[in-house]
Order: sequence, then C-alpha cells, then structure tokens
Amino acid sequence: MTIVDNGSQRITEVGRIDIAARDNSGRLVAVELKAGPARPDAITQLLACMGESGENDVRGILVAGDFRRSIVLAARVIPDLTLRRYTFAFRLERVE
Repeated sequence: MTIVDNGSQRITEVGRIDIAARDNSGRLVAVELKAGPARPDAITQLLACMGESGENDVRGILVAGDFRRSIVLAARVIPDLTLRRYTFAFRLERVE
C-alpha cells in the first residue's frame, strides 16, 4: 500500500479518513484508526467515508486495540471491510 494525501487526514463531508492509501491494484483504501477498543459506530463512520469517496472500488480497514463481538460479526458480511487488531510490546531498560 502507498499512502496518499501526504499522510494527512482526508476531510470528507461525513468525517475524516485517518489514512487514505492505494493498494497494489490501485484501489482506494480508507483506514480508520481507533485508540483502544472500537465502538460499533466505527463501522458506520468508515463505511460512510468509503461511500463518500466517490470511487466505486474502495475498501476499508478498521484498526483498533480490540473489537466487540457484534463488530466482528457485522464485518463478516461486508466484503470490502477488514478488521485489524493492533498490539505492541515494550520493555523498560535501566539507564545508568
């Protein structure tokens, strides 16, 4: 994927797209980032931004720390929507 719009949020009529990108086949990819667990309205927000993009062939990726079961079930029936859970690990080192 290649980020478009210089990595800035894209402001649309229905909200902001956190990351707009193009995949290897040229499709627009709208990426919505959520800190912590995603709320159910995150899917609505992402789908609205995808629809408002003006492109027929667009897909969405919702990235969050976790997802309620209802979000996972809803995403299963939306072909161009992908859920991605982020994880991170860090360690603390003594500075002397």
